Amino acid sequence: MAITLAFSLYYFTNWAKINKGGEIMTKNNQHMMQIKSIVFGKTFVIGFFGGVFLTLYLSLIHYFNMIEVNVFTPWKTLFNYFDVSTKWYMYPIWVIGYGLLSIMFALIYYVVMKSRNHWDVGALYGFTIGVVIYIFLPIVLYDQHFLQEYLLKTHISFFVALILYGIFIGYSISYEYARLRSNVQQKDVSIN
Repeated sequence: MAITLAFSLYYFTNWAKINKGGEIMTKNNQHMMQIKSIVFGKTFVIGFFGGVFLTLYLSLIHYFNMIEVNVFTPWKTLFNYFDVSTKWYMYPIWVIGYGLLSIMFALIYYVVMKSRNHWDVGALYGFTIGVVIYIFLPIVLYDQHFLQEYLLKTHISFFVALILYGIFIGYSISYEYARLRSNVQQKDVSIN
């Protein structure tokens, strides 16, 4: 009984301090939710433009015969399967399709590794994407082994492009998350 009375007396005398701490925690949680929603929205933009730039880069180096893999071949085989003719306006649509597909990779990075603010994490992520897309996916879908069919310059160019893509996606998302988070922490210090 005495302990309960002492606790309630302490609680009521320090109500203003406890309530202020709760308000600060509520504001901090609100700021963190705002940060996550801002970074989540920017993840879509980063993923889309990363996919568009990667597709344009790979198609450009394919045009100059630096790689043997045409990035539009999966789309052509898909459209040939449905007997749709390939016109010039299909290429920009396919570039946008790769941009939309890239949003998925950016969202995976956002969910798993947004708090890691280092370029090497993005490079490892890009390499992992390269292994999945370049090695496993052709074996599963087409029963082809790209490592045996193409020259070494194609493999190196493709993996370097995907590592740069992973660095762009990873570092952009992690940097934005860390920047907004440090702004909130600076505001919390100035409030206290």
